[in-house]
Amino acid sequence: MTITSNILHTLNSKHSPDADRYARIVLSVAAEPGDTTLGRLIAVHGAPGALRLLADDTTTATGVNTEELNQLRRRTPVTLTSTMVAGVLRTLENLNINVLTPSDAEWPHGLADLGARAPFVLFTRGNQKLLASPSVVAIIGARAATTYGTHVAAELTADLVKDGQVILASGSYGIDAEAHRAALAAGGATIAVLAGGLDRPYPVGHAGLFDRIIQHNGVILTETPPTLPPTRWRFLRRTHLIAALADRIVIVEAGARSGSLHVAAHATSLRRPVGAVPGPITSAASTGCHELLRSGRAVPVTNAHDVHALQPARALSSPGSGDFPSLDSVDVLIADWDDDPALTAEHLGILRELPEREVQDILTGNARSVEREFLALLDGVRAATTRQLLYRHGIDLDA
Repeated sequence: MTITSNILHTLNSKHSPDADRYARIVLSVAAEPGDTTLGRLIAVHGAPGALRLLADDTTTATGVNTEELNQLRRRTPVTLTSTMVAGVLRTLENLNINVLTPSDAEWPHGLADLGARAPFVLFTRGNQKLLASPSVVAIIGARAATTYGTHVAAELTADLVKDGQVILASGSYGIDAEAHRAALAAGGATIAVLAGGLDRPYPVGHAGLFDRIIQHNGVILTETPPTLPPTRWRFLRRTHLIAALADRIVIVEAGARSGSLHVAAHATSLRRPVGAVPGPITSAASTGCHELLRSGRAVPVTNAHDVHALQPARALSSPGSGDFPSLDSVDVLIADWDDDPALTAEHLGILRELPEREVQDILTGNARSVEREFLALLDGVRAATTRQLLYRHGIDLDA
């Protein structure tokens, strides 16, 4: 058992909602962000119930099959000890880091669109009320931004802020940092989505910028608990969060393999409108934007009026069954391949040479299987709702 008895004892000593908040903190240490098995387990059993199930090697669980549950238990790190959890809790308190859960009023409703991949906890510093803002625009782009790109990002941001828009970006060098700075300079509010723990904000060179965001009514956030560093997977995972948190996404500059293109792919699957700024045809920093425009996955943006005019994106262009616009899209699948750290260049080469019809047939078949599984899970979801309602009022049926 990798979850110590001290952790379970602490959990059992708390009452809802404190037990729920504690369990979510522990689970954020136990698993990587976006773990769909854990997401489904929490959806059915609640966070305290999921934590208990991870600790008990002998039980099965509604919502996941036995092999999935056992794999999740094996992924739970051996370092998940009461000492490690105590260190996370101490850092949360010392740095005044807030813990935001789905039961809080400030929880961003757009995260629900991620389904089982949705975060089950967020760590924030600053004005977390911004996360419930009715209009959030992501201004993102290349780290190696050009003078043209930073100028456009600053102009767009300043005009959007005048209209009361909240500006969201990643805090990275280049376009994203320029969007944050321009929002602050215009007296507006901005949100920075980070990949690692808030006690070690990355990039280090932007520590001052992050402090300014917090001091000027902004907020920085992550789903990674403090003491844990940013990793390649956590950077890739952040692209899902940006897409889900924003109402509209504007890509100012992007190279051919820019991470901003992953945000665009995820945004389209979530029905978020995507805009791209056209750049000089000779600029490598605008290659990704031009590809988005050419493929119809983004519309041209040249000013704030264009951003306001962005409408929900159409389903991705790959021909599928039409029944599952997010699940049976080849474009989203390819974006997932690029995000998967387990796939080598050789694997990606083989996958990309496959006929699209073969890929689509298998993808749509799996989507239909997911639909059947989802319908089968509904009974469990209703039962879990009853349990959670009772738990919030002091009755734990799993005790």
